[in-house]
Amino acid sequence: MDLFKFISYEPTPNAKQMGFAVVTYNHSLILRYKIIPLKTGMGFFIASPSCMINDVFKPAFAVDSGIEKEAVESMIRTKVNEILIKETAQKRGAY
Repeated sequence: MDLFKFISYEPTPNAKQMGFAVVTYNHSLILRYKIIPLKTGMGFFIASPSCMINDVFKPAFAVDSGIEKEAVESMIRTKVNEILIKETAQKRGAY
């Protein structure tokens, strides 16, 4: 898992997605994953950006190893949750 490193979470207010998680691979390739809220409003899922090819949306990139994909998504989920919890606590403290 040392090949992947979480860099940041970039919120996108007023957009369909909540934001983007930025991850590097092997210290040279930057991957941006979309953080998309669940319809219930309780949580989110992680997806790679996509593009339309022959009227079908396809992921712009994919991690070929299922184990690495799960590890990257787990890392993103953990880091983004930590950031969102911290932001919520700060907002509550501001009132």
